[in-house]
Amino acid sequence: MFKAVIFDFDGTLVDSEWAYALADIEFVKAIGGDVSNIDHAEFVGGGVRYFVEYYMSKYEITDRSAEELIQLNDKIFLDIADNEITVFPKMLSLIKDLHKRGFPMAIASGSSQWILDTISEKTGVDRYIDKIYSSELVEYDKPEPDVYLHAAKKLGVKPEECLVFEDSATGFRSAIRAGMKCIWFDSLGNKNKDLEAKAFKYYPDGQESFDFKDIVNLLK
Repeated sequence: MFKAVIFDFDGTLVDSEWAYALADIEFVKAIGGDVSNIDHAEFVGGGVRYFVEYYMSKYEITDRSAEELIQLNDKIFLDIADNEITVFPKMLSLIKDLHKRGFPMAIASGSSQWILDTISEKTGVDRYIDKIYSSELVEYDKPEPDVYLHAAKKLGVKPEECLVFEDSATGFRSAIRAGMKCIWFDSLGNKNKDLEAKAFKYYPDGQESFDFKDIVNLLK
């Protein structure tokens, strides 16, 4: 049924959302903004450009480019994350098994390519997955399907032959719009029954009840 697996990165493959939540606050402080009502969950899955451009618009920043502020945000994130980012244990077991069997895998994320490459190297993810793609490489961020379609093309498979793993509603929509089946770890408590019904498998408790062996058996 499936010929490839594509993973979202932050919050799905690696436990990094906590660092982004802290980085959000430090970034907004750095541009002189108000940090009293920041809701990190609002930006999960949307990509770094969406986050930066939102605050550029909110505070009418015109003397600095989006690229400059994306670099600032990435630096803040890496300073906070340092070597503390880890791969979710069940995901690590899954990618190790798939890699051992030579099953095609890729990463498709809204994070900067620099961040993806750096964290993949630090965590050892790049030992198992070498096709790592940022939405910087395509025209539109998630929830548009571009980055997933790009990954499928690089894998040499059709979209309908891909199984995606996601943790955000934004990323889930991206995968579905790409014509792919998606396993959704809804750790943010989306509570959208219409979206849940479209999931190949839906886990309302994030990865708590997920058993990677079920997926391994499915992909044999």
